[in-house]
Amino acid sequence: MADDPPVDDAPPSDATPVRPDLSHGPDHAPPNPSAQPRHHRTTAVIVGVVLAILGAAILVIALSTSGSPDVEASPSSAPSGQVTYSHTSPAFRVDHPSSWTETSSAGVLIAFTTPLSEQSDMFSENVNILQQSLPAGTTLQEYTNLSLANAGSIVTDFHVVSSRTTTLSSLPAQELEYTGSVGAKSLHFFAEWTVVGTSAYVLTYTAEPASYQRYLAEAVAIIHSFRLG
Repeated sequence: MADDPPVDDAPPSDATPVRPDLSHGPDHAPPNPSAQPRHHRTTAVIVGVVLAILGAAILVIALSTSGSPDVEASPSSAPSGQVTYSHTSPAFRVDHPSSWTETSSAGVLIAFTTPLSEQSDMFSENVNILQQSLPAGTTLQEYTNLSLANAGSIVTDFHVVSSRTTTLSSLPAQELEYTGSVGAKSLHFFAEWTVVGTSAYVLTYTAEPASYQRYLAEAVAIIHSFRLG
C-alpha cells in the first residue's frame, strides 16, 4: 500500500489582498482640524465615489485655504469672470469662477471651494479632483460597477438620484448624482469620472443639501471645463 501523503499541520494563513499603490488615496491620514491654528479657517472637503476594491474611501479632509504650488492662473485664457487653473503632473487644466478659492491638500490634486456664507459656516461647497492608479486593463465600466457596488459601505444611506454615461475631456465618462451621509453630515454629490490608461480621474461637487442647487450650475461648469494634457 502506498504511503499516505504528508499532512501539513500548519494552520492556513489569512490571505492579505494586494492593493495597488494609491499615490493620491486615503493612505494619507487626514489632518486633525483641531491642530490647525485658530486664525486659519478650515473647510471640510468630501471626495466623492472612489473604487473601494483599491482600498479607497470617502476622504474627509480639513483644508486650509492655501494655494497650490502647481497653480498657474491664466485669466486671459478663461471666459470672463473665470480663472484657468493649470496642473503640471498629471497635466490638466480647468476653469473656475474667480470667487472660488483654489485649495490644496494631501489626497486630492486640487479643490475649488465656495466662499463661506458667514463666519460660523465651517463647510464650503466644493469641487475636487482626484486621481487614482488602477490595475492595467481596468475599464470605465468595471471601475463604475465596483464603485457603485461598494458605495453603500462608504456612504451611509447612499442613494442614487441619477446616473448616465457622458464625456469628460472628450473621453467616455460616467456621471452620477447621489446623496448620503458621511459621519453625522448629510451631503449631496454630483460626480463625473473617466479612466485613461492606468489612471482614473474623479471630479466631485459636494454640498450640504440646502446649498446644492445654489452652486450646482457653477460646479458643473467647472467639471465640464476639465481637459487633460
